[in-house]
Amino acid sequence: MPNRSIETTVHKLLEIHREYSPVELLRAQKQLSEERHRAWLSGEISSLDEAVDDVRLARELLESALSFARGLELVPNRVAYHGVGNIAGRELVASTDPLLNELLVHCHRPSESVQGDLFLDGGKTASINALRDALIARDAGRARKDLQRTSALIPGYRHISNCEKLIAALEAPLPETAAHAFEALERMQHVWRPAAREYLGPGQAAKWLEPLWRDVGHALESAPFDPEHPERHASYAFEQARAWRCLQQSVLVAPEFRAQPVLLQRLATAEFKLRDRTRALEYWFALCLLDPEEFSNRVESSQFEDPGVARAWQIAVAEGDADEELTAEWFPAWMLIHEPGLARALVEMDGKSPPARAFNLLRALQRMPPEEQARASGKSISLRRELQQIHAGLQRSYLAYLNRRNDSC
Repeated sequence: MPNRSIETTVHKLLEIHREYSPVELLRAQKQLSEERHRAWLSGEISSLDEAVDDVRLARELLESALSFARGLELVPNRVAYHGVGNIAGRELVASTDPLLNELLVHCHRPSESVQGDLFLDGGKTASINALRDALIARDAGRARKDLQRTSALIPGYRHISNCEKLIAALEAPLPETAAHAFEALERMQHVWRPAAREYLGPGQAAKWLEPLWRDVGHALESAPFDPEHPERHASYAFEQARAWRCLQQSVLVAPEFRAQPVLLQRLATAEFKLRDRTRALEYWFALCLLDPEEFSNRVESSQFEDPGVARAWQIAVAEGDADEELTAEWFPAWMLIHEPGLARALVEMDGKSPPARAFNLLRALQRMPPEEQARASGKSISLRRELQQIHAGLQRSYLAYLNRRNDSC
């Protein structure tokens, strides 16, 4: 159900200020204290996303508020806080997060509107709210009646088309075959998802669409994976539905899934979401060797699931030099230096490629007792020499790790 507190706050802001202000909403919702608000204005806190109590919750609140404001036909003012002006010669910084920054826009009532002063017109506002409630409750019959009433009260209501598409999504029959699922997939991607995002906002739209994605995924379970059309596989639909267990199973039953970068990435995501980080690392590391470019693109994305791995990747890249850059193929071996405990959690890598051999050498070194590593036994020296022949940079990183550990003892 919609957040009534958000709707009430938006109405109050409109009544008092004649506009919707995202920062004022955060203050009203107890996400931005007066003290931290003043600290942001004075420059003691560098950006707004450092001032709020919970960035993720703030984003969810602002998504709901902006979606509701748009539903009231308010006009966005595309000037966010960082563009409002200067205070004491200093330009305010709203957010370093592009997704959050997009939500920090003011909305005001248009000077001329086909519906007049909506937030002061109880009947029209009630009709809009009822329509939204019915759609979020997934009640297609009630939503269609509310849409008819809203269309009659507000002929120019901008979301009529979006609501019609979402009602059609609710009324669509379940896909029973892969062919039906392909058709539903097309509608999801090109009709239903765009309509939901525009009407509900990206966050709430993703949640609303999850049951529909799950239905598509189940209908695609019999479809083989096609590298030319990677979205036409159950794992893609289950990923959109956040149905991690279903995603996991749909990949594991796919023949030769370890040879498909897309499936490895989806499976790693599912394992991480299912709180099995060891398995997730196993598949991410397999991706490093299979498709290094795909892994590097993924780990450098703001959407990468494991912040620890993302930070480790940044450190690994920074440690590299012009003569011996540490690329994705070598990252699994480097991670055993960064997180020595992984050596006991992860199994040896298959294959005889230099990156796989380097991983197995470091795994063997890190599994040795600390005292055996420290005194450089015959076996340890042999493994270090072999590692140096394969990748001297990794050997230097390992020795630097040993020195740091010995210094701390």
